[in-house]
Amino acid sequence: MALAHQGGDKVYAFTRTRDANTVLVMVNFGDAAVHVTYSAMPVPGDYLDWYAKEKVTVGAAGTLDVPAHGWRVLVKK
Repeated sequence: MALAHQGGDKVYAFTRTRDANTVLVMVNFGDAAVHVTYSAMPVPGDYLDWYAKEKVTVGAAGTLDVPAHGWRVLVKK
């Protein structure tokens, strides 16, 4: 997955897939919220925000917000 964002080197993101399960993790180590633009998402579709317990649709390319000193953990089962 390719990422572009306002956070410079303060955002770390990755995906992991095993069988039918995929997790997308984005961590913002910076002092400001960031708007992350991504492309080439390997497994697009409907995910569950693990902490907010809300459905999030992740396309093959798009954007996600990550709060300051925060994270997003999205899970697809």
